[in-house]
Amino acid sequence: HLTDGLLIPAPTFCSTASTPQCIAHYAAIATTLGTHSCPYGFASYVASSTGQTAIYSGLRITGFFDRTKTKRTVGTDFSPLISPPHLVRTITAYDNMVAALNENAKNEYRMITTALLHEIRKFNRDIKADSEQLIRAIEKGQDQDFIDYRAANIFNTSSLVTARLDFCDFETNPASILSQAPSTMGIFKKFDKVVQCLNHRSRHNHIRFLITGSSHARFKAYTILEVLPFLLLENAIKYSPPYQDVTVTFEETPTSLDVTVANLGPALQPGEETAVLQPCYRGEYAKRLVPEGTGLGLSFAKTICDIHRVPISVSSSGSPIIFNDIPYTMFTVRLLFSGDAFSPAI
Repeated sequence: HLTDGLLIPAPTFCSTASTPQCIAHYAAIATTLGTHSCPYGFASYVASSTGQTAIYSGLRITGFFDRTKTKRTVGTDFSPLISPPHLVRTITAYDNMVAALNENAKNEYRMITTALLHEIRKFNRDIKADSEQLIRAIEKGQDQDFIDYRAANIFNTSSLVTARLDFCDFETNPASILSQAPSTMGIFKKFDKVVQCLNHRSRHNHIRFLITGSSHARFKAYTILEVLPFLLLENAIKYSPPYQDVTVTFEETPTSLDVTVANLGPALQPGEETAVLQPCYRGEYAKRLVPEGTGLGLSFAKTICDIHRVPISVSSSGSPIIFNDIPYTMFTVRLLFSGDAFSPAI
């Protein structure tokens, strides 16, 4: 069965025909490189392409197709005449393009996994340090509040590791995530749960979460959506100066739920409001504030939103406030849950 090419679609006749003659033709030429004529007047070309044998067929290659037969089989299909040298050049150019794309994908994947491993190692050191302090606190019989604080830190940091591992799983094999059946979940509850998980980390940075509004709306989504609140709220904590608020606002209508996460953060320069949603891109002032960042959080958030057709936008507004030579403005991430997957509160 032929599939459409990038430039030339498979002829309608070849797409629908599966005759004994077709089967015998492809079986006969499968291991013989070069150009061949098919029983119905088209030409086939067998090449060693992108590391494996490929058959290009349904073509009108000069000197190898039957004009009389293809007049009946081509009909109104687009089937240009191609000379053998032109065909070889086209296939070579295509193979080179595929190889370049694969190499770029490998380089990007190596860069992403290296950054993620760096973060996971850092979180693992945090878990180890908190675990040692927790063990000593229990042995010395220290007060319960200190023990609870360390235990919560371990749980919180472990959740951040889980978010990174989910990202690795998705980058390695998106089908494993998307093959699962979507489930209906409460968006407000997911954000509220993450706020509770991150409270200890935010207090350590002297940052307070404020939740404005509420929602009982539900949204049908893959489990990977649960990582989204972690990515946005952790990002807000990381870049907020001390003694500031991170505000999460919910505005529900009968047809949609608008969620915004706003905090004082490093100002964005012109063009960066869209660029920060791309993999490994970080704003210039954000890099100055946190040199060891990876630039993956918001890009993964956008990937999750794209999968669920949830628009996501980033804005930086207000007159800059200078902290330690870095201009800060109000950094806002907006999500809009709507469409067939959205179920308003009853």
